[in-house]
Amino acid sequence: MKILLEGNLAYVSLFNLLQFIKLEQKHSLLHVKIKEIGQESKVYFQNGRIIYAELNRLRGVDAMYRLIGWWDSGGFQFLEVPEDQLPQENVMTSLDAILMESARYMDEFPDVRDRCPSLASGLAFTTKSMQMVDQGQLPEFCRLLPRSFTVARFFDACPYSHWDSMMFLREMFKYNALVSADKLASEELCTTNRLTPIDSLESIVMEFIGIDDSRRFIEEALTAVGYERHQNFGFSQLLGVADGLIERMRPMLRDDDEIQEVTYRLRARITSLL
Repeated sequence: MKILLEGNLAYVSLFNLLQFIKLEQKHSLLHVKIKEIGQESKVYFQNGRIIYAELNRLRGVDAMYRLIGWWDSGGFQFLEVPEDQLPQENVMTSLDAILMESARYMDEFPDVRDRCPSLASGLAFTTKSMQMVDQGQLPEFCRLLPRSFTVARFFDACPYSHWDSMMFLREMFKYNALVSADKLASEELCTTNRLTPIDSLESIVMEFIGIDDSRRFIEEALTAVGYERHQNFGFSQLLGVADGLIERMRPMLRDDDEIQEVTYRLRARITSLL
């Protein structure tokens, strides 16, 4: 495929880029990636008419609403594509109609964007929402998320349409079930001393892996060394639990840097507790 144009959406308006592609009237592909947060989108055009869109789990016009509404950065390539390599259509709406509807979406949810202005913005479940998860009052996909996560990771996990996922975020903010990750960190500084040592370690593990997995790993790590959650712990005993947690988490972490970060934070927390 021949590259016709490439750059970064941080310097090019996506609205203008899509209009340019339409005017070019080529069989083409707009391929966009944000490598840092694992995001990828592909939009195909036939003679300048949009025919197919995908963005991670989303397909069709929903993928376009997410792309236009949230992607203000990311490397892109505009490529010419042979007609026989065009995918089967999943977009039957005109580009102009998609742009208008996308603008309506953005006008509808300014409160959500104020709370989390970009895909890389950090969010976190509050103590209240953790209780709601335990009581089965939140959707199942919430159990697969860590305690804190980026907006991008939330969208990857959420099975809803783009509109419904935005409504869900709004409701979570409204009822104080979600806060910024920075706000959670400041709150935890005030509550750490009221947690048991194991609860305190678990709060760190939850920041990196799903809530269900973190709880399972805690129980497995305690069982492996024959400890009870509410017993009195010495320094070496907590280190043994932390080492067991790190080994169980290792396959689920992205790279060595994240493993080192978990290790440092668990050991620093143990030092602060004893």
